[in-house]
Amino acid sequence: MTALTGGYTEVPVHVPPPVEELPQCKVYRRRWLILTVFIIFSLGNAAQWLEYASISNVVTKFYNVSSYAVDWTSIIFMLTYIIFIFPASCCLTKWLGVALSFLLTPVVVRNHSNMDDVGSDLARLYYFMAGYTTLAFILIVTLFQDKPPLPPSVVVAKRNAAVPEFIAPLKRLFKNPGFNLLMLTYGLSLGIFNAFSTLLNQLVLLYFEDGQEFAGRVGLLFIVGGMVGSVTCGVILDKTHRFKETTLTLYALAAASLLAITFLLASRSHTAVYIAGAVFGISMGSYLPVGLEFGAEITYPESEGTTSGILLAGSQITGVLFTVAYAWLIKVIGDVWANVAMVVVLVVGTGLTAIIKPDLKRQAANMAALHKQKDDEP
Repeated sequence: MTALTGGYTEVPVHVPPPVEELPQCKVYRRRWLILTVFIIFSLGNAAQWLEYASISNVVTKFYNVSSYAVDWTSIIFMLTYIIFIFPASCCLTKWLGVALSFLLTPVVVRNHSNMDDVGSDLARLYYFMAGYTTLAFILIVTLFQDKPPLPPSVVVAKRNAAVPEFIAPLKRLFKNPGFNLLMLTYGLSLGIFNAFSTLLNQLVLLYFEDGQEFAGRVGLLFIVGGMVGSVTCGVILDKTHRFKETTLTLYALAAASLLAITFLLASRSHTAVYIAGAVFGISMGSYLPVGLEFGAEITYPESEGTTSGILLAGSQITGVLFTVAYAWLIKVIGDVWANVAMVVVLVVGTGLTAIIKPDLKRQAANMAALHKQKDDEP
């Protein structure tokens, strides 16, 4: 822009661009208290998923019900998870809750021949869970906050100020061929994991007499292996960005380890089943967060919460279907062929994963931003 002086001489005038006013932000120490309350709640919530399925033999005997009725205590959890999945997140504390359920429930509730002793053990379990969940409820009501008075960062402030969308992102996601394939394969994998975890006690007891504690330890290895594998895969992905290759490897490993468990159960070797169970846990447990990250990559810039929510909801739907079908197949054709059927599903899932196009949009956006930053430097 120019201005005219008295002598009609044009003088350049610099007009600075408008300065964007940054929102006021603050990081509160109270966030650690809120995180602690959330962890306490999540542990209690996840522990109840397999609380009865992990001692299915005791529950069927004490209450004189079928194993199918016990399976529904797990299925109901998955059904309600679908309803309340949005917004969704994958939380380590949920894994810890499931691990505690696998480990402690068979130890607290023993397979006594005397029903009065079984009743006493169950009462202790119920009183503990009732007390724990009541404490969690009180902490949430008294301490939990929806959000802090001020946002912790500019990014969060802008996200809070944005108008939320729901229908439009869903339409875009379901028009994405890669995401549709991932949604199918993710559902197959996690659905089988949920079903196998639910029926683990019943499967192990077919080969190991009084093996409920052993079944619990195998389930614990599923979870511990999954947590270790998740951290390891996170490091690998951070360095290599090989999302599809990592996902494909984990899928194939899950199929192979489930096939191994199928035949190693008949060997009645505790060590062999422990090893195969650990590998199964590493592959399946690692696939859960890796699949979510892969979904975030191929659907960027859609919200990761929406993408993760759809994938997790789908896995709960297939978990319900596979649990019902798996239990039925065990009764009709036996555990070996039922397991083989699940392995075939995982093999199919591996093949479908192989044809997903690794369009890493989020990585491309990050690289473009870095290049632009370098170009803007003097």
